[in-house]
Amino acid sequence: MNLAEASGKELVTLLNHPNVWHREMAQRLFNERRDAETQLALRAMIQEASTLERRLSALWTFHGSGLLNERILDAASQHVDFGLRM
Repeated sequence: MNLAEASGKELVTLLNHPNVWHREMAQRLFNERRDAETQLALRAMIQEASTLERRLSALWTFHGSGLLNERILDAASQHVDFGLRM
């Protein structure tokens, strides 16, 4: 599997993959690409992902790619999940 050729949407999907290697590689590629086009999908993941780990993965992806801003942090601080608000 060559993840370097994956689209931004495919990488967002991989952030939810059950295998941690896929999630970490997708996150690394986001950090390298700094792809602003995937911001909406990552924001949706922060709000709607099924687990805290996945929501935090999206938040850390924003941070690592340099796209984290006050608007995203404000939304995370209002989330119903206490673990994300910390």
